[in-house]
Amino acid sequence: MIRPKQSGSLLLAGVLLPLLVLAMHPTGHDLAHDTQGRMLAVNRLVHGIAIACLPLLLAGLAGFCAWLRWSLAATLAFATYCIATACNLVAATMSGFVVPRLLSGGQPDAASMRLLHYTHDINQAFALLAVVATGVAFVAWGWALRSRGPRKTWLAALAALVGVVLACTTTLGLLRLDARGILVATALQATWLLPLALVLRGTADPE
Repeated sequence: MIRPKQSGSLLLAGVLLPLLVLAMHPTGHDLAHDTQGRMLAVNRLVHGIAIACLPLLLAGLAGFCAWLRWSLAATLAFATYCIATACNLVAATMSGFVVPRLLSGGQPDAASMRLLHYTHDINQAFALLAVVATGVAFVAWGWALRSRGPRKTWLAALAALVGVVLACTTTLGLLRLDARGILVATALQATWLLPLALVLRGTADPE
């Protein structure tokens, strides 16, 4: 079984690493005018690290659910977050590895441009689903945290607040999931995941 302190460490790594590299996320304009291929390499690196952090987050949150004794709300939250993780994997693969392949041959022709637009649409659809599913999962985890007593009320309320903001701003189109929007969404998630990680790291491991 994953111990709380181990879960907290996994969450810290899974949250902080993407935040550090997403600041380097190239825009579509950067990629389109990348004559030397440097931005394409940066794009692969950024999305590769983001994908590598997905299992860290998933494992850390599985440990969090074990700390919650896999209550109904915690289990539903984890199942929903698994959907978000799968969507993030598809979105990051499209943006990080399919797009660079289409642009690697130089100036794209008409057929490549159609594929680029199609890839972008797939990326945006899965990114939207990922953020909304993450928001729903956060709300469910906030509900599950009520079982940990009044001392964790603030953490439960923060989870619910961040979850509602993520789901609503994305669904209503207030948060565009371009390079900057993804950074904002990731930072919003970190406002709950980082305190959660610190709480878990400060929790005594069961005997």
